Amino acid sequence: MLFHGCKKETPPPPPAELPPAPVAAPAAAPAVAPATGAKLAVVKVTNAGVITLNGKTMTLDAFKAVLGDAATKPTGIQYSREHPDQDPTPEAAPVVHALLQSIVDSKIPVSKGN
Repeated sequence: MLFHGCKKETPPPPPAELPPAPVAAPAAAPAVAPATGAKLAVVKVTNAGVITLNGKTMTLDAFKAVLGDAATKPTGIQYSREHPDQDPTPEAAPVVHALLQSIVDSKIPVSKGN
């Protein structure tokens, strides 16, 4: 009950809420973790089944030799092939299979190239 002349006391407004602080998104991991002396091998296979390693054309046996030699063995591989959205051509398919098998056998980290 209110009497004439008395005012109902209203509570003070709640303090304004601050927006949550923005959380920084974690940085994307590099294709190969940086390390002293890290060697990234860029491997490409053409539709004709030709292998290039760091821009140099080579045979599958030469590529396997690079993976097997401690002095030339890369610490990471960036793999790509022509038209990856399509099945490999009949010429490239056996090369792609053998190349990928040699990379898997070497246990070297692989990332997808352009």
